[in-house]
This record gives sequence, structure tokens and C-alpha cells, in this order.
Amino acid sequence: MLTLFTASLAAAQDDSAKIDKAYGCVLDKVKGKCADLTLDEQAFSLLALSYQSDVKDECKKALLEKSEDNKCWPKGGCKIRDTALAVLALQHIGGDSSQAVQWILGKNGTPKDLTWYLQIDAREETACKISYGGKDFTTKINADKTFSQSAGSCLTKAQNNYWLQISPGCLQQTFTVSCDKAFISNLIYRKTNSQVFYVSSDTKSAPESGSTENQVVSTCFGNPCEYEGSLWATLALSKAGKDVAAFLPYLNALATDNEKLFPSAFLHILTGDEDYFSTITGLQGAGFWDLKSSQGKYYDTALALLSLQNANAEQADAAKQRLLETQPGTGCWGNVRDTEFLLYSAWPKTPTKGGGEVTYCKDFNYFCISPGECAEAGGDQLGNYFCPSLSATCCTKPSVEKTCKEKGGFDCKEEEECTGSSLDASDTKRCCDTACVQKPTKPECEVQGYLCESSCGDNQEEAFYGCTAGSVCCKTKEVPPLKKSYWWIWVLLILIVLVILGIIFKNRIQLFLFKKKSKGGPSGSSSGFGAGPRFPPTSPLPPRPLSGRNQARIPGKLRPSEETDKELEETLKKLKEMSG
Repeated sequence: MLTLFTASLAAAQDDSAKIDKAYGCVLDKVKGKCADLTLDEQAFSLLALSYQSDVKDECKKALLEKSEDNKCWPKGGCKIRDTALAVLALQHIGGDSSQAVQWILGKNGTPKDLTWYLQIDAREETACKISYGGKDFTTKINADKTFSQSAGSCLTKAQNNYWLQISPGCLQQTFTVSCDKAFISNLIYRKTNSQVFYVSSDTKSAPESGSTENQVVSTCFGNPCEYEGSLWATLALSKAGKDVAAFLPYLNALATDNEKLFPSAFLHILTGDEDYFSTITGLQGAGFWDLKSSQGKYYDTALALLSLQNANAEQADAAKQRLLETQPGTGCWGNVRDTEFLLYSAWPKTPTKGGGEVTYCKDFNYFCISPGECAEAGGDQLGNYFCPSLSATCCTKPSVEKTCKEKGGFDCKEEEECTGSSLDASDTKRCCDTACVQKPTKPECEVQGYLCESSCGDNQEEAFYGCTAGSVCCKTKEVPPLKKSYWWIWVLLILIVLVILGIIFKNRIQLFLFKKKSKGGPSGSSSGFGAGPRFPPTSPLPPRPLSGRNQARIPGKLRPSEETDKELEETLKKLKEMSG
């Protein structure tokens, strides 16, 4: 356990060092040079590096100098996307962006390529009156939910008579519906000529003889509508605490035509809808997100991570780890803008307060949650209060905790696994957005710690445990201890014994060998050795103590006895057996 903890601590320290290296890389490229950066780079510098007071002040000044009197960006040719990005950067550091917000609101337009329908539903057949433009029109909801007739020139039967299509010239009308039975009404829309329909979240209900009011509210930015500009402008207005519901139908309906701009990332921030979460996580590749846009994979990955900042998503963790594993030696990923965007989305730092510019949301016991969660909780968005995440707004109420079922998910059992993405639910940690399937059961072979393979290798042998069809259970061959790791000890011991015996019987062996060699010639002389060795005179020598090997030097004992020969032969035989 201690080893695992130590390894985890070391990995965390290594990750922290890599993150610091990335911050150091962009600081080197920005500090003292902010005036020379592009507008995008200046904006993302404020988002990522405003924890450094001097960089924050420098880049704020440089960004404002690129504006048209602090109202829009860039000077001399204001654009919706650029102005929205500048607004987000100024909001992040507590700067004044009120004039720019008003400029964006003045650029709203009406989408021309959406088709709208009015739907009325009741549990039983009912007669209804629809009023608009100062006139009343009657129709009937049949038992099969179809309309019996159209309701004037603005509302004509459509889609097999289940809905009433709203004529393009009547989109500004308010349609008041009253029926003689309890009913509900809502608006449905789609991109013209598309078969994908969207149901308005504003569904109204009324009792018998009650009434509902239904009005198309659909806005974009630009004339004609600019999709990318509308994405960023809606995000900026939401961060400023503005109601952005009117901009969502356009962004929803045209999302499939603008997939490379990653609309699901923006829409998940704006609505908190789990469907967008599933779309985002489903688009992840090998750690990164790459929508083949002109911005590149690092920018796309930063957008995805930005949208998942408030979600407990394993896909976000995997992306962060992949970024650190593939970090270039310089510390930066791609260019300056991409690295700043990644740092802000994945490892954001809180900006310095700097003279009370920033009013923190949590300091006043409010809640930093997504705009969609705030609307669902019935809270008010406070645009003048700071939340560190671009995907969060300051809300007067906390988010509503939802169960897995309420989120439309499936609660997987312990023996099951999720086929899609995990959802953050209040009642379970195993909430799945798609379906739960039985975890594959391990074969008995793998339970025992062996491997199921098509065939066993040279260093393996078959173990008789069950495997899947077409494979056998293989385990590593066990090598006998002597051969595997201790054979050299036995060899060493044998050599030591041989050396000791050699020392003990040295003279006897020499004498025995001489004896064998001296019998080679016909007259007892040694073949090839001349007259043979010379010996000392046979006269007696002064007496001296004799022991061990000195005994072989005594005159008169040049020929060992038969008993000695036999003993020596036995010794040699044993030595031969030991060495063999």
C-alpha cells in the first residue's frame, strides 16, 4: 500500500511539474509582448494568465487598445465572435464589458431557415379555439390526436395532420389556445427540409376551458445569421447573466450543419442537457477531440474540456492525462492560443483580485452552476458576480440534484458495465447514459492468474484450466532451482572440493602418474622420458619429523605399496565421478 501511495504521489508531482512547464512556456511568450499578440491570443491570455497581476494588467490594456471605444472588436471592423470573446475575457478579470454586451444585443436577427409548428394534445377528443391577430378560429383534436381542420391562414395542418404549421409571416404572432377538455400545448421546430425535429422546453398546460399562450421566440446574431458568432455571443451573454432562451432554437436546429464548430460543447454549457454530454463524450478519440476543424485538435479538445469543467467525467480525466503524456519538450501544445485555452479549460487558475475588481460569487453564498442548471432550479443569474469557470454562471439557487432515472440514465448493477458514458447522478455512481450489459466472465484460466492463448510458447506449458473456445490455458514453465538460479553454487562447491582433494593427494597423484608412465617401455624405462627422474642418494638422512606430504620424500619409499595404489585409484575414481 505504501508503495502504491508513493508511486501515486510521484506521478502527481510529475503531472504538476508538466502543468507548471506549460504555464511557464506561455508566460515566456506573453509577458512583455501582449501588445504584439492577436486578439484571440490576448483574450485567452487574460483567461489563462490573469493570476499574474502584471500580465493581467498588460494584456487588459492591449486588448482594450484593439477595441472600437470599448464597444466592439476589432477596431475598424467589429465582429460578433471577436467581441464576444473579448467580453468573456473582461468578465473573467472583473473588467467593464457593459458597452460590448449592449453592442452584441443590438446585432440580433431572425433565423430564416427554421420551420415552426404548434402542437396541442389532450387525453380525449376535444374542441379548441385558437386566437391570434384579433380573430378566433376553431378546430378539433380527434381521438387519434390529429387536427380536424386548419386554423386560419397562419396555422395549416401538417405532418399527417398531427401539428399545425406556422406560416413564416406569422412568427411574431401570439397564439392563444383554449379547449373544452384539459390539454397541453407547445412549439416544435426544425431546420427547413430536415427530418430532425426539436421540441421546445416551454410546454404549457391548462384545465378544461383554460388557455395557454404560445409565441415563437427565435433569435440569432448577424444579418444573415452567423452560426459561430452566435455560439460565442450566446455564451458571453449567458455569462453576463442575460436570458438566452431565444437563441437556443437556432443553435439547436443548425447544429448538424456546423458540426466542425463543436456546437454540442456550447449547448452543454448553456443548457446542461445530458444529450449534449453524451454527444461530446462520444466524439472523443484517443484522448483528444478532433473535429477536423480549421482550429485543430488542441482547440477542439480545449472546447470539450471547457464544457466538461463542471461534470465528473472520466473522459475529461483521460484527455488531461493524454495531454501530459504527449506534451512537447517546450511545454506548449501547438501555438500560444491553444496552450492558453487548454490550460484555462483543464487546469484553470483564479485571477488576482487587483483592487477589488472581482466580486466572487461564492463570497456572497451564491452558486456557480451552468446557466441551464440555474434556469432549472428557478434561480436568477447574477452577471456581476465572478465564477472561475467559463461554463458556470453565478446563480441565486443551487442546482437541483437529479437521480439517474430523472437524468434518463440506467443504474448499472455491480456485475454490469456501461456501454456508453457515465452520468453524475445523486443516487448512484453507476449511472449510464445508454445501456448496462453483463460484464464478461473471466475464464477459469485467467482467474488462476494464467493466460488464454491460441497456443503456448516455447517458455510456456499448458495448464489444465478452462478457456474460451479456440484457446488453451498457458503458464510459464517452472525451471528447477538448480538450473534456474543455483547451479553455479553447486559448481563452485565441486571446484572447492576438487581443489582441497588435489592439495591433500597431490604427491600421491604425482607418484601414481609416474608409476603409470614408467611402465611404458620394454625394460621398465619410461617411453619418451629418457632415464626417468633422479632421486636423492640412498644414504640415511638426518632424522626429522615427517607428516603429510613430506612422507613421499623419504628414500626407500619410492614405490608405494599395493594398498596405497588401491587407495589412490579409489580417490581418482571418486574425483572422476564428481567432475563428471
